[in-house]
Amino acid sequence: MSVGLLRLAAMRMVELGRRGLQVSRLGLGLASLGGMFAAVPEDRAVATVDRAWELGIRLFDTAPVYGYGLSEQRAGLALRGRPRDEFVLCTKVGRLLEPDGQDLQPIWVDPPPGIGPRLDYSYAAVMRSFEQSLERLGIDRIDVLHIHDPDLDFAAASTSALQALVELRDRGTIRALSLGINHADVAARFLREAATTPDCILLSGRYTCSTSPLPTSCCRSACSWASPSSARASSTAGRSPRPSPPSTIRRSPRSSPAGWTACAP
Repeated sequence: MSVGLLRLAAMRMVELGRRGLQVSRLGLGLASLGGMFAAVPEDRAVATVDRAWELGIRLFDTAPVYGYGLSEQRAGLALRGRPRDEFVLCTKVGRLLEPDGQDLQPIWVDPPPGIGPRLDYSYAAVMRSFEQSLERLGIDRIDVLHIHDPDLDFAAASTSALQALVELRDRGTIRALSLGINHADVAARFLREAATTPDCILLSGRYTCSTSPLPTSCCRSACSWASPSSARASSTAGRSPRPSPPSTIRRSPRSSPAGWTACAP
């Protein structure tokens, strides 16, 4: 895609989810800024976000586990000077960073020494993780908070973690609660079984209308906001990756209460 076409695609604003969020049609996933598969110097990380902004991108997605806090720190460094109401910032909960955390992943190159993640979807850990993210970002709010990889502890993710996100949303501390997930079947299970329906879902590099168990009665208006590189990162999780254009899932205002839209742009 040429730079001109990329700018035109990015600058188109669309509605994300059910909470009135307006985002650029294209978003930027920031896993690579945390050193995913290759080290990235800080100045290059900031320059990447700067260039994305110049091209019209206003949706940015990070997570504590991306470089064990490094991606969030760099996202904050690059975005803190921007007008806060002009971009949507997403991060995740489910892995709490702590000294000598042992839930390590070999894909991160040169993470901060002495820090590692611990998988924890408890209410207290989710609240603590959210507070830590705000500290690392140095930004006054997070717009979309994902429950990261809920399939790793579905029982806790769909109860205690979800309860924490509902409270944060109801207080106005976040604007939308979501899932950050690699597998459509797990997303569908969450929609069936959880007490509260997410406002949107980040389905990373996996969705196709022909293979997903999610309803596809309306497949028109979703926007892209996931990085295809996520499929590579999660290909060892026991399922074969199904690379396809990344997709967002959101409830259709014209559908039944159980109806969701899901499609590539």
